[in-house]
Amino acid sequence: MGDQNPSEHPPRAVSDSLISEPKPCTTSKSPQLEIRKTGRHFEIVGLISTFSVFVITAGMATLILGWLYAFHDPVAAGGGIMSAVQNGTFVIKETSGSASKESLSSQTHTETLRILTFSALASHLVSLTSTILVTLLAYRSAAQWLNASENPEDSNLTPIQYGLLVRTLGSGSLMSLINTLRYTCRSRRSTAPRLFKEAFGGVAGIYILSHVVGVIDLWLHSRARSISVFRGVPVQSEALYGLAYNETTCGPFDTIGLPCKNLISTQPDGTRWAYNESWMYFEGVDTISGTNSNVTLEYINDTAILVPGPNRNFKSQGFSINTQGLHVECTNLRDECDWPQSPFPVSFVPGSSPVTNCSKAGYPRFPYYTTGELEFSGYDGRDIRNLVLGIIGGEMGGMRNGTADFSMGWTSNPATTIIQLRSNGVAFWTNHGTSGVYYLNALDLYAKCKMTYLDVIAQYDPIGVKWTIAQTRLSRPELASIFWTPMIFQLWSDDLGYALAPYIRTGQTDTIDTLASWMSKFGIAHIAPLLKFTAASDVTTPQPIALGLYPVAPTLLLVGCLYIYSLAALVVFFLSCTSNNRMIFVPRELTRKQEQDKEKSALDVAQAWLTDPLPLVGSVFPGRDGRHIARSVKSDPLRQVYDSKWGLVKVGIGLYKGSKGDVIFGLMRQSHSQARRYGRHFPSVHEDSTMKEEMAPQLSGSERQRSRKPEEPSTLKRPQLNIRMSQRRFRIIGLFPTLCVVAITGGAATLVSGWLIAFQDPVENPGGIFSALRTGSFVIMESSTSKEFLLSQTQTETLRILLFSALASHIVSVASTVLVTLLAYRAATQWLTASEDPDNVNLTPIQYGLLVRTLGSGSLMSILNSLRYVRRSRRGKAPWFFKEALVGVTGIYLLTHAVGLIDLWLHSSAKAISVIRSIPFEAEALFGNTYSDVMCGPFNKTELPCQKLISYEQGRTQFAYNILVATLAGMNAMRDLNPYLKLERINGTTIFVPGSTRSYQSREFTYNTYGLRVQCANLEDRCERLAAPLPQFLVQGRSPVTNCSKAGYPRIPYHTTGKLSPSGLDTRDIQTLVLGLIGDEMGGMMYVKAGLDSIVTHHFYLF
Repeated sequence: MGDQNPSEHPPRAVSDSLISEPKPCTTSKSPQLEIRKTGRHFEIVGLISTFSVFVITAGMATLILGWLYAFHDPVAAGGGIMSAVQNGTFVIKETSGSASKESLSSQTHTETLRILTFSALASHLVSLTSTILVTLLAYRSAAQWLNASENPEDSNLTPIQYGLLVRTLGSGSLMSLINTLRYTCRSRRSTAPRLFKEAFGGVAGIYILSHVVGVIDLWLHSRARSISVFRGVPVQSEALYGLAYNETTCGPFDTIGLPCKNLISTQPDGTRWAYNESWMYFEGVDTISGTNSNVTLEYINDTAILVPGPNRNFKSQGFSINTQGLHVECTNLRDECDWPQSPFPVSFVPGSSPVTNCSKAGYPRFPYYTTGELEFSGYDGRDIRNLVLGIIGGEMGGMRNGTADFSMGWTSNPATTIIQLRSNGVAFWTNHGTSGVYYLNALDLYAKCKMTYLDVIAQYDPIGVKWTIAQTRLSRPELASIFWTPMIFQLWSDDLGYALAPYIRTGQTDTIDTLASWMSKFGIAHIAPLLKFTAASDVTTPQPIALGLYPVAPTLLLVGCLYIYSLAALVVFFLSCTSNNRMIFVPRELTRKQEQDKEKSALDVAQAWLTDPLPLVGSVFPGRDGRHIARSVKSDPLRQVYDSKWGLVKVGIGLYKGSKGDVIFGLMRQSHSQARRYGRHFPSVHEDSTMKEEMAPQLSGSERQRSRKPEEPSTLKRPQLNIRMSQRRFRIIGLFPTLCVVAITGGAATLVSGWLIAFQDPVENPGGIFSALRTGSFVIMESSTSKEFLLSQTQTETLRILLFSALASHIVSVASTVLVTLLAYRAATQWLTASEDPDNVNLTPIQYGLLVRTLGSGSLMSILNSLRYVRRSRRGKAPWFFKEALVGVTGIYLLTHAVGLIDLWLHSSAKAISVIRSIPFEAEALFGNTYSDVMCGPFNKTELPCQKLISYEQGRTQFAYNILVATLAGMNAMRDLNPYLKLERINGTTIFVPGSTRSYQSREFTYNTYGLRVQCANLEDRCERLAAPLPQFLVQGRSPVTNCSKAGYPRIPYHTTGKLSPSGLDTRDIQTLVLGLIGDEMGGMMYVKAGLDSIVTHHFYLF
């Protein structure tokens, strides 16, 4: 700094001649500057700038690619990055909030789209480094300029081209490019040298590339999506969910005895299975009815399997288990059986004949019976029972002693069975020619079934809440023989007949398929007591996983542009380094300390002349300290201009007289009147000559002097320019730029605010904007799509506010240059005012140069140079408008990048939350239940309830005697087979809910239905007992009940014949009854009698 700011002595007087004026030749040879070529072919220049651009751009591109590779989702992406490229979408695991402890459907999960954050960061960094890259490009242009300046015959820059190039390479702004483009589009102009075209094309390319990155960033923001899915996360836990054969119950595989011989015993009425283990039968019943809390039956793809029950608390986990399954295929035997020779009367059996036996099918003893015969009339007196009989080779067994009926009870797998089911009574038989066999007194079903016992690997999906069969294989024949033992001992044959009776009676076409399904369910349910729990495998816990969907095209384009940007910096760097072979030789007499000769890089100095107006200002205003030669080789533009705290020379703007006496508007060299005291008279402002109208630039070695002296003013008065004060206090200037800035920035702010107001979530922000301000978060409903059902669906959303934020950031970046241009109007006004009086504080040459670049580009480098100058302790006094302009441009720059930082902050902190909400909509949802009088009739208390379905049949009052559908619907609802109604027990109350055909699972609704709450109490302790207790060895501590008179029910237990003897033998015909009480009357035990005055309920059936 000392070479520019002498503090103790006033500056020496030097010539006022311009830089282009040559010195008079002297006889003595004085030291001179020289340009010399070095022998090195490579000299590093602009290393830090190149390194910063390369690291920032290539580093961001590598970060994005690395993130895509490291966090891609292998489940959705399939084959990784290449698969994503083929599919057109990168699927990335995003950081998300931890899963809540609530149910899966009520969990919320948040995610941040990291790639969007990286994209926004890359866009901002490219915007910052574009000026640096333009500065690097200036080295290449400076090398070309030095080459062109060595020979005056070479094509070189004209003054206007030099001025345009200085602003273009110094700022790289849109306004500089527009002005240069306007010049190049002129039809009449000087031929532009290659360096001018190359520099203009390079800067335009950098500007376009930087904003292409911004446009791609916006494209990526508009197309990126967030997806919330539930995925299984492996956990270590001892999950005993599997089921396997338990040898301790049945015994080992021993083919010498009968299968499961541990539970086979001989009783007075024959060989029995699990005779004293009634709990095994009831466990099978509970399993088939869905009330077993330990084991549950699932029917999947015509195969029944056993899975863990609700006591195992497995609903929140996914896993695979080994279990047992049964697949059954059945065919109708009716058409393969023998019929009587002479047909029965058509009036009795239209289109059908009873079966005598099935010899044609290979089963001569089938249907099996022990007494009775088939009469010619069609009445069947044979004691045909419900039986599931096994076939091993040519043997049939199971009709008397279970597996003991076979010579060896071990079957193969698949096993063969034949089934006979009888339904007494034919009142409901309505469809002839179906699978049933019709007799006058009964309906039978004869079928042959192949039963395949399977070792199953089943998987549970906690998200879809469903079981699937992953793999099956045939079970060992020994295991199949054990599993079919309960069936061969007829443990559940009557239950099967009861389940199939409605189908047989109504003659439904799917009766055989229904038989196969029930055979598999009963067969697998009753082996539940023979199994034990084993460990599950692949146990996982579902957690919400946040996935980001990024389209491949904008993502790879962004990465490609960043790499192109970094490669451009390397190319320019290497081209400049290979051209940096000229050095400026500075003799020691011209150095500051005058100790030794120095060399300066000519490329650095030429680059400063192409990027900053300060070198030109320093040459026009060389200063009066005699050191302007040494300053001319400084590579720092700030050191090339003389400046002193004395403030002797000022740069004004206004009218001055040119060399021909004409008044010209332009720069004026002003000197303060107090400068006289330094020993030299400076003319007043009216006598000052400013920058001459004609300047003779110095080209190569030849100096062009002024060809003639300035002409004297003409005696004739010619029109001259004049500055006048306007009478108007308000004049519109910069209207279009102002409107652009206001429309762009205000419009973006209004768009964001409007979106926040219009799409705020009323649930999370019930108080609107003010509620969001209190809670610290705006909760916005984003557009989303769903593809599947509820928990298994993917909910995709686009964070529109992030898109608007990125758009606003890019708009502000573009508009900042326009706003700096508007600020220049303010500075120009103040400069004009300061230039009216030479005693006013005005710009020094260096301040003028700094202000030109600062207001012309608004770039970081111009602001830093101005701040470096302001921090000098010894400098010329800066006018107020210089400080104001510097503060204004700095404020605009900081505000612009503050918007960018806030955009990045918003990108890093914004979250997408996926929740399941109920959205009201109009639809005809027939889900409720209400009473219909179509079946029962209207309310009429003069008759019995549901009088239309009550009739007197077969000597007693019957309900729905000829309408089997009434009882069939109830039985199917209890077995969860009714497609229209389903039973749910909630808080001790059983209600009707819609069945599977109603497709209500994806909706939330309120509906009316009917429920039944039952509270029971044991009447045993309130009943009368025998007076004398029974012997202790018969009934220890208890006495049989005679009646319940103490409880108010003297006719309970109800019976019609028999008695209870003192020995404890009860011969009363007590039946299973559900009796009703109305007042003092009890009903339901027989039928309606004429003597009852008001019986409202007489029979009870379970539905």
